[in-house]
Amino acid sequence: MYFTKDYAGADAAFAKAIEMSPNSIVSFQWRGKCNAKLDADLTKGLAVPFYQKVTELATDTTKFKSELIEANRYLGKYNARKDIDFAVGSGVPFYTKLVMLATSDPVKYKNDLIEAHKYLGSYYGVIQNYDEYKSHWLSVKALAPEDKDMLDVMTTIK
Repeated sequence: MYFTKDYAGADAAFAKAIEMSPNSIVSFQWRGKCNAKLDADLTKGLAVPFYQKVTELATDTTKFKSELIEANRYLGKYNARKDIDFAVGSGVPFYTKLVMLATSDPVKYKNDLIEAHKYLGSYYGVIQNYDEYKSHWLSVKALAPEDKDMLDVMTTIK
């Protein structure tokens, strides 16, 4: 159902799967995916409880690395939307966890890392932690040397 874009139907199917297996990380992950599609503009946070459950259940960070990266990316993005000027850093814990998990495979998780480093770099710039600011933007540069945002920021880094 998910792949035919019947996200509500797929969500109902995964809800049933969770009833049968209440600790199924994969079922919570798929409910997160379905609800993220149902709330594509992130205004309702429909996927939040399911991705939070993934982060609670997936204690083996090696076995569930991809699931945790996906969950933290969504939670980071959702929380960052509530923090438009970066002053609160609502996405920091999620994007920090994503970077910790994804750094071991920067090719596979390149886009995730770029998104996380951009958010973290912007946040640290706003709170005037310039060492962290520089570090995160240099990470973006290493991953995407032609990234327009990074090129703009590099003019401010000495």
